[in-house]
Parts: sequence; structure tokens; C-alpha cells
Amino acid sequence: MCGIFGYVGVREEAPQRVLAGLKKLEYRGYDSWGIAARQNSSVPARLLVEKHVGKIGEATTSLPPGHAALGHTRWATHGGVTDANAHPHLDCQGRLAVIHNGIIENHAELRRELLARGHTFNSQTDTEVICHLLEDELRREDFDLAVAAGGQAGASREATTAVTIAAGATLSEAVRGGAATHWVASNPSPADGSRSLFAGEAIPSGIPAGGQVGSNPSPADGSRRILAGEAIPSGVPSGELVSDCERLVHALMRVFRRLDGLSAIGVLDPQLECIAAAKNGSPLVLGWGNDGNFLASDSSALLEHTRRLTFLEDGQAALIDAEQVTVYDVKSGERVSDARVWDITWQEEVDGLEGFPHYMAKEIHEQPVVLRRLAAERADDAQRLADAIGQASTVHLVGCGSAAHAARCGEYLFSRIACRQANCVVGSEFGYLADFLDSRSLVLGLSQSGETIDLLESMKSAGRRGARLAALVNVEGSSLYRLVDQPILLSAGPERCVLATKSFTAKLAVLLMAAYAAHGRLDEARALVERAADEIQSFLGDGRLVGRSTCTLLDGAPVIRWRSRLP
Repeated sequence: MCGIFGYVGVREEAPQRVLAGLKKLEYRGYDSWGIAARQNSSVPARLLVEKHVGKIGEATTSLPPGHAALGHTRWATHGGVTDANAHPHLDCQGRLAVIHNGIIENHAELRRELLARGHTFNSQTDTEVICHLLEDELRREDFDLAVAAGGQAGASREATTAVTIAAGATLSEAVRGGAATHWVASNPSPADGSRSLFAGEAIPSGIPAGGQVGSNPSPADGSRRILAGEAIPSGVPSGELVSDCERLVHALMRVFRRLDGLSAIGVLDPQLECIAAAKNGSPLVLGWGNDGNFLASDSSALLEHTRRLTFLEDGQAALIDAEQVTVYDVKSGERVSDARVWDITWQEEVDGLEGFPHYMAKEIHEQPVVLRRLAAERADDAQRLADAIGQASTVHLVGCGSAAHAARCGEYLFSRIACRQANCVVGSEFGYLADFLDSRSLVLGLSQSGETIDLLESMKSAGRRGARLAALVNVEGSSLYRLVDQPILLSAGPERCVLATKSFTAKLAVLLMAAYAAHGRLDEARALVERAADEIQSFLGDGRLVGRSTCTLLDGAPVIRWRSRLP
């Protein structure tokens, strides 16, 4: 239930933007929150962190203006609800800020390894191992550079070098062989004709023994040269230079490959003004803005800034800076050239409570609008779903929580109206039926968020067995939406309330229309949905709750009763 929000851009209110983004994610549930930001006024740039236990509410951040910030809302799993356990977490040097959703199953083993190497931990969380693993990855590069310089003290990742090499040798071989011991001042256009080594390029065999590979400390484009002893990242095309930000994301990918479990990670380096991210199982969304770029765990938090989104797939990483967003494959380290940029059409409802006492009441009153929209815009989708059901040998409706209840209603609707058997299955139990699926099976997944893990695993299992996949889902571009052959968007708008309201009603409406369509009576179903919208509207009155609510007891339990103001 944790939330992630990050921003890198030209505007200096990055901490304020991130705080506002975290407020959009409050509905997910959390017990603490924090923000890390780059302080622009300091040279070199400093990393500032603010963390609190409790709700954000009307809080304002004390962090100064900056161009890059990364925030998190935490729901405690490893470690208690304390400021120390809240994210972001820092490495020993305070050089990197890390936030994380998910669980690192092998964190205890990694923690023991890191403690043995002298790392100091300041929290009880599994997340903190990421900080120190990243620290080691970057320190290892620094060490290689120092070795290449003949053990010169104070070598850092910002330093540059030109090393003496044997003809045809690699940089790493030169370091191991002791040949790379000549530390010289770098020069973008050295007089001896030496040049920078491009990423992906083998050192030419024609370089004479003792020849040099030069480097430039401050290239105008912000890129850098390959350092002595450093493996050339396979993800950088030949002929391109590797930026320090790319070093960060490649280090993150190496760390990510060591982590067991489902995770989404964000890393901020204040020196570089970029955010690196990676995911497996837990959602991450990249936003392409006009004045910067974004990272979030939920697309709804980004819609006020941009509708151009990239949804990271499992096993992918990303690099976000003020100018662009780049996606990588974690396993190979290579750039993903075909990462899709979605233009989201999903219309967000008016934000805020609009006079209602809470989001549950507001979303209950939005149901008539949602039903009328579905009757007008989703009839064709319902007909296509009915056609797919008619062609299938077996039909399975899969959901979790309230979506499972909607699936059960769908089972009854198809039986009674369409005279067609459909099996309702809870997502966590679907594995028991998976072996009975084949290419003639239809599996319909139901979800508000499109990110429910048990449901996604069920749908993937069905897909591996050749079943046709369809979905009723409320979030365009979500994991479930992208996974299936036939997604049907519920268009109910965001649900801030934890309890399902309008998304549940929307699922029932589409299932009802599909059941009637399977019996050749789609127009009748549309009329029923429109009539239901009218009756709900009449029941709710003018769509506004009385300014007060009354609390009574029902079998000893407090129950809130709402009364609508009648016309």
C-alpha cells in the first residue's frame, strides 16, 4: 500500500510538487512519510531529508527549493512505525536517497553481508540494504579508478584519467596486469591524438603499446568517458558516451538482480539531478511533463501534471532527468527502444471532497454519472465480450476482494440471463483450476486498480496455457489492462476511498450488459442500466449529503448513517 512520487525538472518547487503528489496517494494507506530533495544553493549539492510519522494532512514541507525530489508514504512491514524506519533511506555517506515498495525476501542475508563489510544501518527496514549495496557498487568503480591511477589517494567517480595500455588490451586487463599506472591530466583534444573510448567499443588493436585512451573532465553534454577498470555498459549503444546518471541506473540494475521478492525502487543522487528506478511486481509509472519528468506508483497521481505516461514492465529500470525518460532491461542492461508512451484518455473526476464529508460519500453519489457513461460508451465492448463468451468452451470470472463479489454476481447473471455457465474464482485460488485451461477457455479478470498481485498471477498463468484473456478494469494502462487481449475500461474515475463503490457498480453494469448481449438483448440492458442510474439518483436526492451525519449502534457496532437532502 506504500506510495512513490518523484520529480526532476526545471522548476525549483520539486519538494512541494512531491508533497502534493504524496497527498494524492494518501488513499493507499500509510503510517509515515518522507521526502528527499537536492539543495540547489549548496556546492556541491547536498541531500536533504524530511521524515514524519503520521498523516500528511495539511502539512507543508520545510525543504528548500530544488530541481529534484523523491518522496514516499510507508505502510510498515519490516520495522516499527518510527521516523528512522520511514523512507527515504541514505547510504553511509549520505550520497544517495532510496525509497522502496515491496518486500526484499533475502534482506537478512544481504544485511549480514553488508555489516561484515563495515556498513552502518540506521533502521530496521529491508529497504536500507539497497542503499548500501548501491554504495558498494559505486565505490567499486571509484576503487578501480584509484588502482588505475597507481593507488593515488582521493580518487573519486568525478575524477578522470588517461591510462597507458597494451595494444588490444581491455581497460580491466590493463588494470589487472599493472600496465594502467600512468596518471596524466586529461584533455578533450590531446596533442598526441589519443581520444575518448566510446561505450560498446573495443579498444582498437591498432593502438601502439603504451598508447593512451584519454578522457574529458567536463564535456559540454554532461556525458563522461569510460573509467579505467570499468566494464562498458552493454545498454549503451556504440558511439555514445556514458553519463554519470547512466552509471547510477546501471549500478541500480546490478543491485536489483540480487534482490529476491517483488519490489519497486527509486534512487535520487543530488549531485546528478536524476532519479533511477526499477521494478518487479510492484507498479511504477513514468510521466513525461512539459517542465520536467515524473515517477509515481499510481498513474492517478500524475494526471494533473501530464497524460503522457510510460508504465514500467516487470524487469525494467528507468532513468529520469529534466529532459527525458529512458527505459532499460534489467537483465541485459540494454536500453528498451520500444517502450510505449501512453496518451491517457481517462478523465479524472473533480478532485477534492466537493462538500462531502469524505470520499466514500462522494463516490457513492458519483455512481449515477458512471452508469450513464457506461450505457452510452461501453455497449459495443459488452457485445464483443458476449461474443467471446459465446465462442469459449469454458468461462472463468476471477477477482479479489470486492471484485470477487462482482464476479460472483456475474456468474449468476450469465446463468440466469444468458443461460451460460461461468465459474467465479477468487484470484488466490485460481491456481487449482489452471491445469484445466486451454486455447478455448476465456478468463475474465475484474479489478479496480489493475495491479492486484494475485489476480495478475492468475491471468499470467491462464495466458501461459493459451487461454483468451479479458478484463474489466478501471485504470487505463495498468498492468491488467496491458496484459489481456480484450480490456474493457470501466471509466469510473479514481476511487480514493479504500472501500469499492462506483467501480463495483460499474463492473455489475458491464456484466449485466454482456449477459443480455449474449442473449441478443443488448438494448434492453442499456435501458436497465440507465433506469438504475435514475433510481439511484432519486434515492440519493440532489447528490449532496446533509452537513452532519448521525451515529447509531447496530448490534453494538457504531454505524454512520447518511441522509440525503431531498428536493
